[in-house]
Amino acid sequence: MPEIPLLGSLQSYKIAAAADGTLLAQGPLFTANKINKNGWGIPEDEAEHFAASFTRMPIRYCPKGVDTIAKDGSPIPAAHYCDAINSSRTIVGNIESVYPVGKDDQNRTIYDMKARITDPKTVNGIKDGTIPASWSLWAYAAKETNDGMMWGCRGERVNYRKYTF
Repeated sequence: MPEIPLLGSLQSYKIAAAADGTLLAQGPLFTANKINKNGWGIPEDEAEHFAASFTRMPIRYCPKGVDTIAKDGSPIPAAHYCDAINSSRTIVGNIESVYPVGKDDQNRTIYDMKARITDPKTVNGIKDGTIPASWSLWAYAAKETNDGMMWGCRGERVNYRKYTF
């Protein structure tokens, strides 16, 4: 079965400077059993495995890009162009962990991400506000059910978003 590429919804985060000059970024990545703005969600039964699959994955920043088409014919917006071509030049840090932080008002588990931004230009851009305080995930799923839930998911990376769609 072909893999289904998943583009996440835009999320905001908080940052803190670390003693070594890097930045620690923390904030929501996804909520289990919730359909996001792109029309898909992760079932509660899959959420813990999905969260763990992001550990040690790269953080990318895609400041430029072009709308393109994936191998399966699906559109990929410019903001995820570096994900689509798997560019190592755009890696600016790594995900340290993704973990549950509580429940929302519908009793769905909220998962936050903690990441370290190590690229000096990106650190400066986040500090001075030229790089936005938002991110989006990139993942794959083995199958989708009629209710928009994705199964057999694995996280690939998270990307700082310059553009919105």
